[in-house]
Amino acid sequence: MFIQKETNSMQQCFVAPSHVPFLEIRTTLHSTQPYAQHLHSQFCLGLILQGRTRFSLVDTPHLAVAGDLVLIAPWQAHSCNPEQGQARSYHMLFFDAAWVASTLFGHGLEATGEGPVPQLLLTVARPVLRSPALFQQALAMVEAAQQGGGTPAQWAAFLVTLVHDGGIALANGPTTTLHGMEGEERPKVQTLATQAGMRRESYSRAVRRSTGLPPRAYLHSVRLEQARLMLRRGCSVVEAAQAAGYADQSHFHRMLVKFFAVTPGCYQRLRK
Repeated sequence: MFIQKETNSMQQCFVAPSHVPFLEIRTTLHSTQPYAQHLHSQFCLGLILQGRTRFSLVDTPHLAVAGDLVLIAPWQAHSCNPEQGQARSYHMLFFDAAWVASTLFGHGLEATGEGPVPQLLLTVARPVLRSPALFQQALAMVEAAQQGGGTPAQWAAFLVTLVHDGGIALANGPTTTLHGMEGEERPKVQTLATQAGMRRESYSRAVRRSTGLPPRAYLHSVRLEQARLMLRRGCSVVEAAQAAGYADQSHFHRMLVKFFAVTPGCYQRLRK
């Protein structure tokens, strides 16, 4: 498997197997890179290959070690840091949330890969799973997918096994979107608060309660998700940055590294 060298020590690559279009695989080796608190539109499954990592889901801390599986629900704010600055290696799998909801719960939504599941929320009760058998099964699935193997039916069967162990559930409720925040390079939180009829401090607290993130961090996560999709479709870094509201390409680069710990160029070289 080809691994792109990002720094002198860290190596990583992204694979989006065309035969399983609902899945994207990130492989990161020997990384001490932390992640600022952020969120994804996909259901995320991590396999810790080496080292230890501390991560938070909203404000709840967790520890995952080599051999653990990590489950993160769509639109759930989280951060991830290596234990005491030591390197860790992992696979992170990103599943289209609509496909997961349809596969696990028969909801019948079309899996588009374009964003959150309308009016639905996936939840996870047990974000860290320590099951050697399940870990080995997941690892075999990842290695097969990276080489062009595995079928949608096999992935569906694997996810079904996670429902009980991970406490995955489908909850009714609105998706996490805050209309009006997506259009500006530097959103004026005071303006948004005034439009909502709230004081700035009250508005910021409301956003934090709703998303798990302060307004600016939420905005960056939404924009970077948009840019990620464009890069995956083959758009240039400049096109993705501008479409996501980053007039300054260097600003886009810094934010992608800060929140997703990857450079635009590395993600653009995603293998299909």
